[in-house]
Amino acid sequence: MRLATARDGTPFVQLTYSGELAHNDQETFRATRSTGAPPGARRPRGIAKTWDASSGREALVMVFETTRRRPHFSLEYVVSYDDGRTWGDRGVVYVPRGRNRDAGSPQIAACRGGRLAVVFMTDEDVEEPRWPRNAAIKAVFADGLDGGRIRWSEHPVLVHAAPAHWPGVLCTAEDEVMAVYEQHGKPMGRLLRVID
Repeated sequence: MRLATARDGTPFVQLTYSGELAHNDQETFRATRSTGAPPGARRPRGIAKTWDASSGREALVMVFETTRRRPHFSLEYVVSYDDGRTWGDRGVVYVPRGRNRDAGSPQIAACRGGRLAVVFMTDEDVEEPRWPRNAAIKAVFADGLDGGRIRWSEHPVLVHAAPAHWPGVLCTAEDEVMAVYEQHGKPMGRLLRVID
């Protein structure tokens, strides 16, 4: 959910969420003054407002989990330059290592200065994958959006070992974020330095 201001100065609230219709059928919904869905995006989990370094244009970056590249979940992003009315410039955030492994439930934060952080769940390091029960929390970072593209860090930072679930992230400084998540029913948090 985000509070935003339209180009004409009118404030609005925009909510983007997933409808879990079945274990293999989920749709994306967006509610503002009307309802719609970004085309081609499945299971969005986070949207952040930033700008494109090449053009200086304001942009939204949405991260979500998808099975587009393989039968298991990986993470991708899409970019909007018109307050979420249309989405394009799609790219990969993270693909888990190993067979039959997943990465999902991402959240994104855009810090002052343009740096980006994404936290997510993954079972890529556990001996026995049981998605999503046996997942850890990891994070990847980027310097920002440039020409519709984002170059994410190749090696994720382990935030918390499995089992940990349902992360969130917020910027606490230009080069620092707080990752929050749940473990055994208790809320947890950890400060992370934004690296690229």
